[in-house]
Amino acid sequence: MEIFSTIVFITALIIGFFVIFTTYDQYILVIWSFICAVWIFPLWVRVCFKKNCCYQKIFSDEDYGRLLTDGYIEYKPAKRNTSEKLLKILLVLNILVTVTGVISFALLSEIFTSIVCAVSVIGSLFYLMVIIENGEKEQDNRKWVNYLLIVVYILFFFLALGSVVNATISAIEFDSYPPHGDIYDVTRNNQTHKMHINCIGTGSPTILLFHGLGGQALDWSWIQPSLSNLTKTCSFDRSGYGWSEPGTLPRDSRQISLDTRELFKAANIVDHDVILVGHSMAGFNMRVYHGYFPEKTLGMVCLDCVDPQNIPEGVDQYEVPLLYSMGRYLNALGIQRLVFALTKTFTLDISLLPTHVHTEYLMNVLKYKYIPTWIYEWSDFPMSGEETVSTGNLGDMPFLVFAAGKGLNNTGLTRLSEDSRLITLDDCDHMIPFREKYANIVVEKVKELVEEVRELN
Repeated sequence: MEIFSTIVFITALIIGFFVIFTTYDQYILVIWSFICAVWIFPLWVRVCFKKNCCYQKIFSDEDYGRLLTDGYIEYKPAKRNTSEKLLKILLVLNILVTVTGVISFALLSEIFTSIVCAVSVIGSLFYLMVIIENGEKEQDNRKWVNYLLIVVYILFFFLALGSVVNATISAIEFDSYPPHGDIYDVTRNNQTHKMHINCIGTGSPTILLFHGLGGQALDWSWIQPSLSNLTKTCSFDRSGYGWSEPGTLPRDSRQISLDTRELFKAANIVDHDVILVGHSMAGFNMRVYHGYFPEKTLGMVCLDCVDPQNIPEGVDQYEVPLLYSMGRYLNALGIQRLVFALTKTFTLDISLLPTHVHTEYLMNVLKYKYIPTWIYEWSDFPMSGEETVSTGNLGDMPFLVFAAGKGLNNTGLTRLSEDSRLITLDDCDHMIPFREKYANIVVEKVKELVEEVRELN
């Protein structure tokens, strides 16, 4: 029975973690964590080590009866009976809570699911206390095994607790910080997910702001308000970032551009004359988007965009930084949130943006979908580069190339258009939209471009 239950337990673990490693849905991890912590693992422990006893038997049954009759010893019911009853009650309750959690995950709101998970984790804590009590009373030579199992159980418990707390905080934050602008359903390949876009201002042409790898619509917090005084300006979150849900794989520029096209259709801006403005890797996405739908693009602006024919050394399809690979799972378990809470530091330059967006920006980065999306886009980087090169040149389209002196070597992008203009920012690093001083320079140059295309059209 022990061997059979162990095989079942290990098989369940392998299947569960395979599901987790092949998806980037935070709540699948939450549900799996508390199922392991409050049901599968404790059940296995009870099956394998159910022979716990509360006393060591040193008398025969006959001697024990005589001593009891003569009054030499006093009969005291074993506490083990109470513990066993409590174990059975807790096991039933945890099964019920687990089923309720799965149903609520499918049918109800995320915050309710998180609360159900939390209740189940609390129940598992009582379960743990009973196991510890029995472990202390274990008299056979497997006592050390019980303590080892308790340590493993505690690990499972805190994994479940961390994922539940992180999911609960994320749900609360989402309600506390609703998206700026609008959320639309985007359907491609018979799959629908929600995407976020924020359009402010009026006028033509419409300026479309494409954020870079690992960014979000809030990257444009310095630039968008100023440009919206002149014309309609739209920032948006690519699938998997900010307030947008993950899209279909792969996450190459072709897939991203088609998602973006559907979003613009839903927002009723797909037929507008537009100027495309992008940062970093968005240079790929803008050019591929223009390659598919060139008829309405009147100009393009690249802020230290990656040149696919001059990719920085070390960029490889299979080289995902270890920190990000681990972060995919640490993020879902709430460890990244805990580290930030203790150190108040983060890898992104969030502090460079306006103060009022710091909390929202961090909230979006701490979502479980963020790092997996980053990984998928980075892994498809070479594919996106090839797709970008295949789009060819831009003809005589006005094309502004901002080159950061401490950023990428992208001056070669001027070859793409007969009307290219190079603007060099000698003292700036790669994060042009994040730095107010240089963001203001971008605003002035884009305003000049808007006035120019208005005269020509």
